[in-house]
Amino acid sequence: MKREGLPYVRYMDDWVILAKTRWALRRVVQQVNTILDNLKLEKHPDKTFIGRIDRGFDFLGYRFVPEGLRLAAQTKQRFVERATRLYEQGAAASRIGEYVRHLVHVGPIGWPGKCLGRVSGWCRTCFRFQARCSNICISA
Repeated sequence: MKREGLPYVRYMDDWVILAKTRWALRRVVQQVNTILDNLKLEKHPDKTFIGRIDRGFDFLGYRFVPEGLRLAAQTKQRFVERATRLYEQGAAASRIGEYVRHLVHVGPIGWPGKCLGRVSGWCRTCFRFQARCSNICISA
């Protein structure tokens, strides 16, 4: 991807690639698929997305949209499920409050935060200038 001159971010087994054209993106995805095949690794078919960033996309639990960064729907759903489970297990209100504060106030830190910051910066540039770097591939 670096050789192709395309911006990308990888965090663990999740990655985002931006390209000016769908065809450039497809070329890189084919190269990545070849490498993964050689390593006997598989991508989850439901977790690979190729499309336009102006339609929004999820990465590392967040939703990137032209209006800004939001929590992804699945992150919210998991949050509610976990908070409910804590309540049903009789967790103290302080423990549940700690869980809520962590999600709301702490947010992404460390490497995930750096990855989100880079992707968010690229997207803001694309949205602001309606640049042609509007095709994206996300995989996990």
